[in-house]
Amino acid sequence: MTEASQQTSKLQPSMASSLDVPGQAPAGLASKAELRRWIHQRISHSSAVNSNSPAADRASRLNELQARVERLLAMHPGLWLGYRAKDHEVALPTSVTLAYPRVEGERLDFWVGGRELAVSRYGVEEPDLQDSSWRAVDLSQVVGVLVPGIAFDVLGQRLGRGGGYYDRFLRELLLKRTSVSRPLMVGVGWAEQLIDQVPTEEHDVILDGVLTDRPTIWRFAAAPSAGAGKKGGR
Repeated sequence: MTEASQQTSKLQPSMASSLDVPGQAPAGLASKAELRRWIHQRISHSSAVNSNSPAADRASRLNELQARVERLLAMHPGLWLGYRAKDHEVALPTSVTLAYPRVEGERLDFWVGGRELAVSRYGVEEPDLQDSSWRAVDLSQVVGVLVPGIAFDVLGQRLGRGGGYYDRFLRELLLKRTSVSRPLMVGVGWAEQLIDQVPTEEHDVILDGVLTDRPTIWRFAAAPSAGAGKKGGR
């Protein structure tokens, strides 16, 4: 085996490790781009999305994670901001009412109440404002945010797709809510997306928790558990 082949093999996701605890990314990953590629490979090999895996296993994992989302929202009733899943992201349950984002320039605006969706230039479904039943969200009324991502860690740190839309939005939301209760910010992903440490920058917003189909991480001890996952401290 050549040196290049050996280096490549070191970066291949290990499916032998348990998904009941956060995974450990290879030390040889030098950038966020490499970590994103590694996570995508790890998910692609998993039973959550792999078409070669038993359909019953994939459905069971999705049902478990969606049930955890439903329990969380039932414990904290009110307006929640969600997302429309893309690629390997977890599809949120359709049994709950959520507001969805629409890209406007460099920002995310959230809309609720409508039915019609349109695919954006980024390949993500977003509210189609030709449907007049959509109404803009009053951010002062938001109870929580369900946040997608490429990777999450036990400290509530998140790695996004690289566009910075959610980072900017979450910072803006926190600034607007300084005089009232802070909305919950909860990441949602497959167990394969939870790793020991995500590289972050000073401006990144730390999430309150991360729901996966196996571990569930909360940064604060008083948080209710949305599933039978493990808790992490900070």
